[in-house]
Amino acid sequence: TLPGDGDETLGRGMAFPLRLEAGTLGMNAYELHVEQSIRLILRTLVGMAGLWLADRFINGVNITSNETLLIAALIMGVVNAVVRPVVFWMTLPVTFLTLGLFLLVVNAAMFGLTAWVLDGFSVDGLWPAVLGAVVLGVVNWIGQMVIGPREEKGE
Repeated sequence: TLPGDGDETLGRGMAFPLRLEAGTLGMNAYELHVEQSIRLILRTLVGMAGLWLADRFINGVNITSNETLLIAALIMGVVNAVVRPVVFWMTLPVTFLTLGLFLLVVNAAMFGLTAWVLDGFSVDGLWPAVLGAVVLGVVNWIGQMVIGPREEKGE
């Protein structure tokens, strides 16, 4: 038999199938990894497009090079995955009081944080950050409609 046929054993005669089921898709682990990698690359490219549009059309948002654009998209993804949920929960009472409008400030803060961390990416004030975050959010929303939603863990 070939590796991956599901006939491998681990000590004590227990079978260890290398073929994993991903929900009802029936993908093996490699196919699932490839699909997730492609989705990550596509989401990064969509983020780059949003940052590029913000740079081109919003006075006060400046990105100096294509390399900076790529790195900014990657950093923005990490900031939105790690920092934004913490800030969201900390500002939840204010968000309720403003009927959700404070999320614009939270998104602008994440936009500004990315610019603060990365040389070659600058945001000149609150309003360019808010407008840049709105542009990035709209482009990401359109990209999510085209690419499809993220797969939930455990499916």
